[in-house]
Amino acid sequence: MSTPPRRRHLVTSTVVFLAVLTGCAGPGDAVGRDSGNTSSPAPTVSLREQLEMLPGVSEVSGGDVGMTIVMSADASRDDVLAAAKQSHTLATETAFLSSISLTRTGGGLDAELDAPSAFPWTIEVFPGEIEPTLDTLAGMLDVEQVPGASGLAVVSGWPYVTITNIDDFSAVFDAVSTTALFADGGTYSTDSDRLQIVHVPNRTSAEGVHAVIDIAVDYPQAEVLLQATTAGPQWPQLYVARLSVEEAAAIDTRLRSPELADTDPDGLPQRFQLSVIGPDGPTYTLGTFGNVPG
Repeated sequence: MSTPPRRRHLVTSTVVFLAVLTGCAGPGDAVGRDSGNTSSPAPTVSLREQLEMLPGVSEVSGGDVGMTIVMSADASRDDVLAAAKQSHTLATETAFLSSISLTRTGGGLDAELDAPSAFPWTIEVFPGEIEPTLDTLAGMLDVEQVPGASGLAVVSGWPYVTITNIDDFSAVFDAVSTTALFADGGTYSTDSDRLQIVHVPNRTSAEGVHAVIDIAVDYPQAEVLLQATTAGPQWPQLYVARLSVEEAAAIDTRLRSPELADTDPDGLPQRFQLSVIGPDGPTYTLGTFGNVPG
């Protein structure tokens, strides 16, 4: 039996209405029934955030123009070396376009300066090859353990150390000069640079260095500089300034002592210059350690 005309019209209208509803449903509605099987993309972790999560890191400062990783005061040697290596790896993987340096946080407040203590050392760990950097950093960490060594730097492969107290200078020199970092020489200075020694081991013996330090200790108003270039022939020369006539004469006798004749390991003359400022200007006394001819 055929469907009456009016009923056929109602069925057709219902089909069209359902089709319209189905067409209005968005893609999300169809997927919504299975939404439990979908997952959101993992959030991107920035390079700085990754560096902050490294063991021993106290803070990270800077941004796209360069970052500094500050290691905590009690971060272990292993943590420091690992942070250096991992930060280089992360910066390489993210194609970081600037530099990253690693430093150790200072030792608190400097009572004399009423300011935070300076960083004991800072080293650039990116860009560049990481293995030589790790070797240098390991050497710096060795020197860091020497009491009285308050500041470290390595510039173009030449190491520098600052010594807090001039009375400890000899002991610090003896300890630091035996480390791998300073084996081929280095610069030792007081905070004020009143005493500065550029030590080239194959040019100046340890005994010669001690003689220079003793002069600085015994004449606290004097400026004492044992200078040499950090490359090339590296011939050293001692300069002592701010002396009276009597002081210059006493130091001249002291430096010419035969005991200092072997200050240069090869027996070559090592020169000194003493200066006195008088009413007519500076007067210079020239000589050699141990009075070696030359």
